[in-house]
Amino acid sequence: MTINPVTPVTTDELDWNHVAARLEVLPDSFRRYGCSIDEYRLILDTALPELVRSGLEASTGDIAVGAGVPADHPLLSDVEVLYDEALRYSFRLLWPRPSDMDVENLAPAEAVRTLVRTAYWRHRENPDAVRLILTENIQGHARVPGRPEILESSPVVLQIDRVLMRGQDFGAFRPGVSAEDVYVLITSLCTFPSAQGTTFHGHYATDVDYGPTVDGLELLACDAVLSFLTTSMPTSQGSSYTHSSPAATTPGSVSASLYSAGDGDRAVDSEDTPAEITPWETTTVDPWSGVAVDSESGFLDQLEYREDGGAADDGDLEDGGISSLYDD
Repeated sequence: MTINPVTPVTTDELDWNHVAARLEVLPDSFRRYGCSIDEYRLILDTALPELVRSGLEASTGDIAVGAGVPADHPLLSDVEVLYDEALRYSFRLLWPRPSDMDVENLAPAEAVRTLVRTAYWRHRENPDAVRLILTENIQGHARVPGRPEILESSPVVLQIDRVLMRGQDFGAFRPGVSAEDVYVLITSLCTFPSAQGTTFHGHYATDVDYGPTVDGLELLACDAVLSFLTTSMPTSQGSSYTHSSPAATTPGSVSASLYSAGDGDRAVDSEDTPAEITPWETTTVDPWSGVAVDSESGFLDQLEYREDGGAADDGDLEDGGISSLYDD
């Protein structure tokens, strides 16, 4: 695969402040291809849906025709080069811009809302970028585990770390949560429309692109992350729900190391520690306690209950609802 040498950014823009803002969306590798900002984005925006559909089988010739550029354009010289570039570009489209992440003067809760809201709308505005990242995690075309250098360092976790530390300093956020934990929650909620929107609509008649639902999912993401950080629920997982695998190239979370649940390392009772299971061992798992198959009488009873329209009398259950099941 041939990579062109680094060349200066070429653009017709005279306002370099505007150019700098536009460059925030582009990976540093943009400069390899000697094209303008507009041309680079046109080619990548055209390529994203093709790469989602076809992966490394995508036709660079078709992408060239769609973008209206020569077939021998440096970005289109090799489909693997194009795919790697599109992956970096996709992350850049989703990451908050530096100007979006200027939250130092906000109260911790509002800073979190700003970060989540920004992430949500980046994902909303760039569904093909979300889909390419999802495709890569499923198909592994770029072989990221063996080539981590193809990805740029993400600035998002560091910014979340800063907000977490401030919130924990003020006593606004609970300990035992790392920036990686928060990012897992944010990305899970923000990718939902692209990852499951179609089937969710089919199952529940809820269109994730319907205006009120779009706004509702934004509020859901903000409220869920903030509630997670401010809950009084006790934690027992130590300094983080997620834990980095030992690797020289993987930085640790600042907040996880500085703000753990308790003073120092948490002592673990040996009785609470699960026995280690080697990959070749077979374990026996008890059947799920719920009713799951139609051969069980409880399942048939439940079907009959549903066909009858539920409890015949609200008095059958205290308060006429499921809440009575939780009474002592």
